[in-house]
Amino acid sequence: MNVIEVDRKLLRELEAMGFPLSRAAKALHYSGNAGLEDAVNWIIDHENAADIDQIPLVAVNIEINSSEPECTTEEIKMKVKELRDRAHQKKEEKKSEENRRRYGSDHVSYLNQGQAVQLSLDLSSGAGFGSKLGYGSGFFQMKIKLPTQHSPGVVTTFYLTSSPDNQPGNHDELDFEFLGSDGPPYTLQTNIFAGDNGGREQRIHLWFDPTAAFHDYAILWNDHQIVFFVDNIPIRVYKNNKNLGARYPKQEMFVEGSLWNGESWASNGRKVDWSKAPFQALYQGFDINGCHFGSKCSNSWWSNREYWQLNPKQQTEYENIRKKFVFYDYCSIDKTNAFKECHIP
Repeated sequence: MNVIEVDRKLLRELEAMGFPLSRAAKALHYSGNAGLEDAVNWIIDHENAADIDQIPLVAVNIEINSSEPECTTEEIKMKVKELRDRAHQKKEEKKSEENRRRYGSDHVSYLNQGQAVQLSLDLSSGAGFGSKLGYGSGFFQMKIKLPTQHSPGVVTTFYLTSSPDNQPGNHDELDFEFLGSDGPPYTLQTNIFAGDNGGREQRIHLWFDPTAAFHDYAILWNDHQIVFFVDNIPIRVYKNNKNLGARYPKQEMFVEGSLWNGESWASNGRKVDWSKAPFQALYQGFDINGCHFGSKCSNSWWSNREYWQLNPKQQTEYENIRKKFVFYDYCSIDKTNAFKECHIP
């Protein structure tokens, strides 16, 4: 694990505020030791990260005269509350600014004071939302609860796309597509477009009921790999093998979510049963850690070397998913060498 450098005085103040050593040290390192507010903002932004409590090796590069915080206990409590409140407010303002309604505005509802979005589908329309800002890399996370009704033909999505207006033609895209069913089993399809029309579908049977509760879905995208996660478990890995002739997404992409009628392809010919409408999907826990397209983000945490490949635990989990739950993989039928990545050892 990499050795990181932190300001010892700020580290002690963060610990006095009640933050664990691992979080405090990482926050100071990745915020450039700029100050308490920047460190608290970093912690709030990354508090759901799977590795936030992994203990780093700490190299302290700034000495101070006293080992005690300069504030009293009561002052520390007031300061941490103020910083937390300010960080949460900024985070909510950022979410509100970055997200917009995309279509079917009368089928979009905001719940829990804007903390959740409900999309509805009926015979008249589906619905969708998307980010105003585009990204060139990042870690994109969403909690989703799928429609509970009998729903063959209904498709719920969370994805990144370089074509937010669904214009035809070659583009980049990373898809979670949940195919409605009578369930179980429940089918999740992922797909990758890389300057083309996609065709890289993989399908798995989920090992839980995604209609009964919220589950966490995330996409890691950096210059080395793309990883799809379900409840922090990697279910698909797509490596950057451009040097071997394979395609890799590189365009500006926007974050999208939608609920729509996919009976033409998603249900083996079965039609949507509109007597069960409206179908409703719930989204919450929006977490975008992304590099705005065109910005220099080489030091972003998702671009660090430890995210260039799966760690041993993740590799074991991924192999288990491949063995037990994957039932369709486009590479298994690529006999024409159309997808170079399928023929790389």
